[in-house]
Amino acid sequence: MQIRSKLNRAKLFLSYDALKGFKERIHEKERIVVNKPILSEDQLYELDWKIKQIKVGMMVSIVYYDNNQFVYKEGIVTGTDFEYKKEITRSDVETVLGSGTTHAINIVKEMLDKSLIEKVGNGRLTRYVRK
Repeated sequence: MQIRSKLNRAKLFLSYDALKGFKERIHEKERIVVNKPILSEDQLYELDWKIKQIKVGMMVSIVYYDNNQFVYKEGIVTGTDFEYKKEITRSDVETVLGSGTTHAINIVKEMLDKSLIEKVGNGRLTRYVRK
């Protein structure tokens, strides 16, 4: 009977975090917030070429959009899904950019105008593929 009560007492402390919030604060301090990069058309093509060269194990530095901020990060690539994603939808663009429908539509239109992607299908079945 005493063994059972000791086990129940031990369970009380399993979820106890002596440094509550410490991990989150450390990760927040590691965030390097930068200004939005403005790229010319030539720089966009160069970026596209560089992205295609990325392989697992490479050291890369990136700027990505997260929580209404552009964040700089360096690290080693542990995996990519560039080859698996052959097509995108407008909602994919919304998710990646963390934006609304109107902004995503404008981005897709801009990519279509620059002949980076082409439209396949109509209506709800519309997809965009890389040229």
